[in-house]
Formats: sequence, C-alpha cells, structure tokens
Amino acid sequence: APVPPRPIPGGIAGPGLITEVLVGKFGDHLPLYRLEDILTRYTDDGRLTIDNNVSERTLRHQAVGRKNWLFLGSEAAGPRAAVLYTILAGAKRHRIEPWAYVRDLLLRIHADDQCLEELLPDRWAAAHPEAVLNHRLEESRAKAIRTRARRAHRRGRHK
Repeated sequence: APVPPRPIPGGIAGPGLITEVLVGKFGDHLPLYRLEDILTRYTDDGRLTIDNNVSERTLRHQAVGRKNWLFLGSEAAGPRAAVLYTILAGAKRHRIEPWAYVRDLLLRIHADDQCLEELLPDRWAAAHPEAVLNHRLEESRAKAIRTRARRAHRRGRHK
C-alpha cells in the first residue's frame, strides 16, 4: 500500500500521531486546541526537543533505585539518601569525580566552612580541575555539535 500523505505538508506529524492525538483527546478529555498547543510548543522554541528521552533516561536511575531504597533502616534514612543522591547527581552532571567531591564536601561541612557557595558543583569543579572527568569528553562535545546541527537544519527547513 502507498504511504499516506502527510496531514501537515512538510510536517513531521504522520497519520499515527494524528490518530494518537484524537484518541488522547477522548482519553484525557482535553480539547483539541489545547492538545495542539502542547504538541507544537517545541516548534516555537528551538531549545526544546520533540521528545524527552534524555529526561526519562536520567529519571530511570531514580525509579530503579526507588525499589532498592524502600528499606533504608529508619524513617530518617530516606531524606538522607535523597540528599546524597542529589549531591551525586550534581557531581555526575558536572562531570566531577564523585569520591573527590563528596569527600571534600563532607570535610568542609564538618569543619564548619561558611563558604557554601564554593561547594556548588560548578564552582567546585572550576576550583578543582584535576577532579573533572575528561574521558569521553570529546565524544560528548562531538555529539552536542551534531545535535545542534540537526536542530538548526530542522528549524531552517520548517520556516
């Protein structure tokens, strides 16, 4: 069978997406004009992506860990684990070697260091370049360049 024509000329949306929108309209009880605003918001702002795969992959670690953290030993252990997880996630995001960051953080907090802003991951990484992880950094930069080029190409094509 021939491929059906695109409902929106030059658009990315195919018949499957349109069907999903119509079914979602009845499932979510949203008016079609609200769904249109939601589904086309990424076309107004080039910084937004068409999907949220990066966010979902990031949150997957937390969702998997949630089952592992059900029994932490006491009621107070849950918030402590959340704080530690946040610290480690910040270190990972800023490509800092986790053990060096957490060790320095705990030592300085224990010593009543009043310069808490210096302990933020981005500022700590700038002050301790030896603890910044550089392996696969070029791969990450090349991927970011490819992503920006793809987005620029898409925006240029759909204007």
